[in-house]
Amino acid sequence: MNSIDKKYRIKLDTLIFLIFIMLATFNYSMELSIVGNPFRQVILVLMLILLLFTIILKKYTIKKMIVFITAIVYGLVNYRVSGYTDLFILLLAAYVADQVDFNNVLKVLFWEKLVIFLSLNIFSVLGVIEMTKFSINKYLSIVEAYAPGYVSSNVYGCQAGVLFLLYLSINRYKLTKLKVLLVWFLSVLVYIICRSRTELILVSVTTVLLLICNNPKNFNKVKRILSWGYPSILVLNFGLIYTFSILGYGNPIMSTVNDVLFNGRIGLALMNFNTYGISLFGSPIDVSIVAKTNRYYALDNGYTVLVLYYGLIGLLWYSYIQIQTAKKLEKINELVLMVVLFIINIWGIYEGNMVSLGGNFMIIAFLSKVTDNYSEELKS
Repeated sequence: MNSIDKKYRIKLDTLIFLIFIMLATFNYSMELSIVGNPFRQVILVLMLILLLFTIILKKYTIKKMIVFITAIVYGLVNYRVSGYTDLFILLLAAYVADQVDFNNVLKVLFWEKLVIFLSLNIFSVLGVIEMTKFSINKYLSIVEAYAPGYVSSNVYGCQAGVLFLLYLSINRYKLTKLKVLLVWFLSVLVYIICRSRTELILVSVTTVLLLICNNPKNFNKVKRILSWGYPSILVLNFGLIYTFSILGYGNPIMSTVNDVLFNGRIGLALMNFNTYGISLFGSPIDVSIVAKTNRYYALDNGYTVLVLYYGLIGLLWYSYIQIQTAKKLEKINELVLMVVLFIINIWGIYEGNMVSLGGNFMIIAFLSKVTDNYSEELKS
């Protein structure tokens, strides 16, 4: 009787978690669309109820319950101080996903995101919703860009990029050169539409890494390098911000790095740090302060978002999960997922959305069941 009850409980908590993922995906996707999301708060409450219900169903150990209580206390304090909830949701999702089938989550994410992405594109082309168009300064030239259904061309590229990474993750045991090159070709088409260099460059890097990994001789070398990916990215990100604070626009090399490689994001990150400061639990961010003196004031650097919105505690907790996830994937030889995690972490420098559950789906791999018997057979 106990074993039957346990089996039923496992199925039920997995189902509840998948419903949570569907609600979260809808919430984040619609927030980034031109349509908007008037039901955000209602869905957010439903998501929290589902997560708490899953915690009760799983009957965690005292140690894990302490982690959940700590996450809840941190989330409440952070919300009270800064008014933001994205990291709170991400942390709970990472821990509640314990022993959930990661591959099932990937499939749910991919198909829901694909339906939303295609629907917004179709409605935009048909004139049901606005066809967003932008004139973008690409350092030396002005280009026309489109983002059918989305608030910006970078967001459009980011949403397409996440779909590509999900596709590669789902098909990781059956990846062929043709499938990898098909993804790259589609990324070129997306670039033609939205002119997002970040999307094209990072999907191209993904393609190159996967083709390199196709040679068994390179497997262990690439795996060792990628295991240090996140710490290196974090050092690079804040190292550049610190260097920019010393040299500034007066230095031609630093100015070129900021404008050409990061499209001004390093300078904007420094500007926001100087305006709002650093705290343990984050601060309420009033964008109008920076907007008074700057034509472009959007805070796109994800790691700066983590520090300003969620404090040093938020950055450290997020970093711990990223590092532990990379170690786990290295241990079980999930090289494709290591590449995907590495690319998402780089993308975090360019897009704040990539450090939330809306972009970083690899957060689910932290404690979930990544491989099963069938997966082991395919890998071998």
